[in-house]
Amino acid sequence: MRLTSIGRPLTAGLLAILLVVAAAIYVVDDDGGSGSGTTAQTRGRITIWTSNNAEEVAWGNQMVAAWNSSHSDQKITAQEIPAGKSSEEVLGAAITAGNAPRLIFNTSPASVSQFQKQGGLVALDSLDDGTSYVEDRSGTAAGQYKSNDGKYFQLPWKSNPVMIFYDKKAFAKAGLDPDRPELATYDQFLTSSRKLVATQAAKFAPPIA
Repeated sequence: MRLTSIGRPLTAGLLAILLVVAAAIYVVDDDGGSGSGTTAQTRGRITIWTSNNAEEVAWGNQMVAAWNSSHSDQKITAQEIPAGKSSEEVLGAAITAGNAPRLIFNTSPASVSQFQKQGGLVALDSLDDGTSYVEDRSGTAAGQYKSNDGKYFQLPWKSNPVMIFYDKKAFAKAGLDPDRPELATYDQFLTSSRKLVATQAAKFAPPIA
């Protein structure tokens, strides 16, 4: 989820911390997969892209070492996701070029459908116990990560905190509670934003994008 503003954003008081979920996705076999969305029947090299922040790089190195020490016939390698305007742009280009890694641990759930349209992903449902693993791990929230065809092409695995700021004086002027603003849901956020503009408490309000 990303919040953007039109014109000047509202500032001043700390509103809340939201959690932005990142997904892990399984890409079509990078040793000759057809892009059909089905798993390959042969073994190939296993490459992984992680985020490029220091903590996840360290985690990636530890994870690779632990896996390789106990799976001598399934060695993996990991690297930071290549630099680009955005992770999603880099991943889309890699899928198109046919040089994407096997696993990606750094993408937005909202972008997964585009990678699926490119024919670049493997449905986790096609893996042994893939569906049950996703649902056991994510609980009732798993359903929201299904694609339009009812399959899982992503596995939510982490969340990042994002801070939002708002102007308490503007909220009070608009008749909104400045200490307990109704911004807990998308609908509340939009309703409050529209009221800020309608009452001229703020010239611009940040819509959700």
